[in-house]
Amino acid sequence: MYRNDAHPRDIDIDVEEVIAAQRRLRKKQLVALGVGLVLLGGGAAGAALFLARKADLARRAAWERAATCIAGVGDGSPGVRARGQQLVAMGIPVEKRLAPGFDGRPDRCVVPLHTFAEIVKESGASAELAGASEQLATMIANAPSLAIDIGPRVDDLFTKAAGEKLTLTAAAAGVPAPERATPMVLATLPGEARMFGEQIPLTSIHRSPIEDETPRFVVDDTASTRGPVICQLVDAPRAIACTKVPPPAAAMSPALRLWGTTAPGVKPFVFAGDRGKSGIYRSDTGARVVDRLEYGAYGATALDDGSLGYLVFHESPPETRFVRVALDGTRTETPVVSRRDS
Repeated sequence: MYRNDAHPRDIDIDVEEVIAAQRRLRKKQLVALGVGLVLLGGGAAGAALFLARKADLARRAAWERAATCIAGVGDGSPGVRARGQQLVAMGIPVEKRLAPGFDGRPDRCVVPLHTFAEIVKESGASAELAGASEQLATMIANAPSLAIDIGPRVDDLFTKAAGEKLTLTAAAAGVPAPERATPMVLATLPGEARMFGEQIPLTSIHRSPIEDETPRFVVDDTASTRGPVICQLVDAPRAIACTKVPPPAAAMSPALRLWGTTAPGVKPFVFAGDRGKSGIYRSDTGARVVDRLEYGAYGATALDDGSLGYLVFHESPPETRFVRVALDGTRTETPVVSRRDS
């Protein structure tokens, strides 16, 4: 403040008033600075929240694409649904599946799974979740055969995703749900469909034409490195047990078939040619039991004691006979009906 009474003199300064003014200015500056810091901090927090939200949305969108592709939505566990689409792909000819540009499941899911793994890594989320997705994608890409069951790895991936609060809510990004697998039977599968991990066509798989307590079939293909085998469904769910047919029976390949019934716990017999016209053999030892049958066996059974019984056409006298061959090779024949009376 300047005092001026119209007389020229040196400038007088009121020190106390200057100090007070400086204090008021400093206070305003501090208030302004505080408000600025608050606004700056709020902006940074808001930006961080926005980025976190954006990363979460990206992670969820990637999960929707990957999960819908590999398992879709529907009944059963994700692993069961994924296995179902593998079964669908098995019905596609091998040459078509191996052709460049094939876009069938689960092959088409490799890229979405890899992408999801990368997004999870970039967001700093669960390393285990990213690893599970990466491992599943690698397994599908490198799998030598559709026979490799990816179901357990798919279930593991979904379990880890659920732990990260990622759930499959709907089919996303235009990815349709996988085709539903229908039960496959020999009558409906294409002839070029294959099983056992080697090139064995289904035309070389022959089930027993007669219903039995234990379903059985013969795999008899000259190109197979394993040779002819007898397979049956065992007590464990969805398990098949196969045993190789030894020589000399194996030498009759590819003419080995099943015929008749088999008592529980007894090894079946294999029939060479039409109902054994070229001989009947034990499937466990390969030993020949019957040399040749002119008309073949009309009916046959492996009995509880391991012996073979079958019905045969007899010329003289003209009758149908029941023949029983014991384990030691002893053979007995019993007339059943005379064709003069029947």
